[in-house]
Amino acid sequence: KLGQIQALEVLAATYSGFNSQGNQITALEQSLDLTRSLLPSNGLPERPGLAGLYFGVLDLLGSAYADAGQVTKADLMFKELEEKLGLLTKARVRLYAVQHFGGELSIGQARVLELKSKRGEAKDLLLGLLAGKAGEVRFNRGAVLEQLARLERGGGDALASAGYYEQAVAAFSQQRDP
Repeated sequence: KLGQIQALEVLAATYSGFNSQGNQITALEQSLDLTRSLLPSNGLPERPGLAGLYFGVLDLLGSAYADAGQVTKADLMFKELEEKLGLLTKARVRLYAVQHFGGELSIGQARVLELKSKRGEAKDLLLGLLAGKAGEVRFNRGAVLEQLARLERGGGDALASAGYYEQAVAAFSQQRDP
């Protein structure tokens, strides 16, 4: 099943590159179904590797739904991600999952809030992440700044958007050239 899941995720990435949202979403939905079938009866991953697989596909599918304007479905994916992160009890799995997916969860939730015309809440969430209010959560600074730039662009503030894009480019450059 792991090979099938990986193949579906690669296929989804290919569809994304060719702007075929419907096919991308279908491949990710199939990947999520297969991933869920690997989970124990309580629906919670028991190992970091399985947590990465499960939470990763929830994040990818939530983002794909958001990109397609399917707000309700995107919201459901990020709510499931948030709920399951909160229910993890094995310390090693919880630490891994929260560190690696807490930031992605905040970015996804901000995207959903934006699509629900709640730009203020989305901006507060992203600025809180940048300010360290999420604790030990790891996140890609450039991705957060890029989401802030998109948020401001969507709200019609070209100057603020340009400033965030500039900061995002600098953050991505620092990641590439340490």
